[in-house]
Amino acid sequence: METKSSTEDQNKINALRCRYDELISQYRNYLNANGYIQPKDFEEFFTWFIKFRYPDKPIELLKIKAYDLQLFHEYEVRRFNNTGWNDYREHEFLNSIK
Repeated sequence: METKSSTEDQNKINALRCRYDELISQYRNYLNANGYIQPKDFEEFFTWFIKFRYPDKPIELLKIKAYDLQLFHEYEVRRFNNTGWNDYREHEFLNSIK
């Protein structure tokens, strides 16, 4: 027997899944509309997006902007070109440009 609490929790989880799916769709539509090649792994972008770009913002309020995609690309370049690049440095870098 489900409790009221577990039903509410499941509803929240379902709402977050729906929002995640909306963000994936928004991301792909933007890439298609602007002629960008879609990365194989949306999860890598999304992890960076919520971990570094908007760590304090609830997922329900997130909206991907073109500048976020540019910053993610630059993040990948920083990681590739600088083997010492880490989470702390990325966090500091993004906080310096806000």
